[in-house]
Amino acid sequence: VNEKYENKCSESLFGISKANRNKQTDIITSMLSTPSCAIQEIEIKEDFSGTPSVKLLYTATSDDFVSTSSNRIFIPLSIYNATYPKFNKSRMLDIVVEWGYNWHQKIVIEWPKGYNIESIPQRAEFASTFGNMSIASTVHENSINIVIERNHTSGTFKGSQLEEFKKFFSFIEKIYNQKIIINKE
Repeated sequence: VNEKYENKCSESLFGISKANRNKQTDIITSMLSTPSCAIQEIEIKEDFSGTPSVKLLYTATSDDFVSTSSNRIFIPLSIYNATYPKFNKSRMLDIVVEWGYNWHQKIVIEWPKGYNIESIPQRAEFASTFGNMSIASTVHENSINIVIERNHTSGTFKGSQLEEFKKFFSFIEKIYNQKIIINKE
């Protein structure tokens, strides 16, 4: 599977453009859930404006990222490590989110000729006090383009909003746990 990524990340990655190519590859690979992928075509753009960001463009290629079953291939939506907070059943104290960020992710997944799409992520949107997220996809002959927009809001929120907070992260997890399924003609 060959995936092309375009990510607009938070300023936590500032300085990556000054690192040598091996260090840049190591930093990108550390964010991924598949350690045996090849990272190529790295392009980094840092924006120091009023809304600082780091834009990463790269291609990740991996042979062991997908799973197969007879004539079907299951492709995870994203190769990023997706970890989410675990929540208590109730909360008395405020919820403090120290930093907000915008995450724009464009994924292009290509597959061999002779396969058809069986299932793709459906368009979805979610908005809450804690942020919003949307996903949209466009299918081409042997590839799919997926765009994910995610915004996390910083601030102090009432503990009574815990259920809304859980729903936001539940939606994110649901989106990233989807798979693209293709089958052989």
